[in-house]
Amino acid sequence: MYKLSKKEQDLLLEKIKSFFLDERDEEIGELAADIYLDFIKEEISEVFYNKGVQDAKQKVQENFARLTDDIECLEKIIKM
Repeated sequence: MYKLSKKEQDLLLEKIKSFFLDERDEEIGELAADIYLDFIKEEISEVFYNKGVQDAKQKVQENFARLTDDIECLEKIIKM
């Protein structure tokens, strides 16, 4: 499970409580928000993490391919 700083944890709990109030017109307490945050961290966040890793991997591969092309353009053809 992800470890959050106290500041990050407090901010996310406030965001969750605000979401429930704004979107569902439901006021939830600290404990309910904490349980919801734990659920997100344990069950959902892995999907977003993996998507971020996949996106980064694709970007690195694209940049490496472009760099390889640039380096090959620098190579001089030697006539023998």
